[in-house]
Amino acid sequence: MISRAPVEAAPQGEEAFVLRAGDRSQAKVIAVWGPTGAPGRSTAAIGIASAVAQHDQRVLLVDADPYGGALALMFGRLEPDTPGLASACRLAHHGRLTQAQLMGLVHHVEPGLDLLTGLLRADRWPELRPAALDQVWSLARDLWDVVVIDVGFCLEEDEELSYDSMVPRRNATTISALTTADDIVAVGSIDAIGLARLVRGLDDLKQVVGREPSVVVANRGMGRSRQVAVQRQVKEILRETSHDVPVLVLPFDPDTCSKAIQAGRSLVRVAPQSTLAKNLHLIARTLVSHSGREQDVELGDRTALGRLRRLSA
Repeated sequence: MISRAPVEAAPQGEEAFVLRAGDRSQAKVIAVWGPTGAPGRSTAAIGIASAVAQHDQRVLLVDADPYGGALALMFGRLEPDTPGLASACRLAHHGRLTQAQLMGLVHHVEPGLDLLTGLLRADRWPELRPAALDQVWSLARDLWDVVVIDVGFCLEEDEELSYDSMVPRRNATTISALTTADDIVAVGSIDAIGLARLVRGLDDLKQVVGREPSVVVANRGMGRSRQVAVQRQVKEILRETSHDVPVLVLPFDPDTCSKAIQAGRSLVRVAPQSTLAKNLHLIARTLVSHSGREQDVELGDRTALGRLRRLSA
């Protein structure tokens, strides 16, 4: 079980961390989204967050899936009523959310990586109010270097409910995170059904958020020898459907994913030399180092950005 120390018992480093927050620029927010069908959003979100944390960044990983989060379970068993994002939103709704309160709700899961758990019970989604979420995102930007948000799949907006801002809307949590994000990572499976869902989802994403993702992650790809060919195929499919964005394939590695879940740790720490972990590090370095726009990716071949651009061509 993941332990959570109370705020007053935080070590000196944590206290100094809060005090330094106002002296630096705000954190980058990365939202990890994918269409319906379990394409691997949570696995990618954990991997990216853990990889970023290994590059001397203080990272907050947030489970913001209104249909039921999995991050707490993937990092080890937590009690069903473990406070997390819902508790932060309740405090924000009543005007009581402070930096100390938010720090007290997170769980330190790996060096440099904190977790704000989500909804283990999907029926609690009305607790995630958009106005309260805006306050959570704002405080998180002040406290961490990078914020990675694992969001839900659905982007539909109820037109009837949208006229009344006081009526809860289930997908407002996902849309709030995507709107506030500096970079969006879109995750999809490379099988025929997964790619069709991804293309439709990217159309919806562009309509709702008004922009393309920074990178498309084609998950469960072929072996290492086929990686470049698969990337080019996916890239061509996206171009034919008017989505010209960088693409990176994550190889299908169920053994590594199973070991990570059994250990309650991220796969980039369980199997750091695996191709899956190395590609997650590549995505992390790209997102943290640059804005993620494709024109910014064309650097030297020996850099992470250059490799991503070269493989996506």
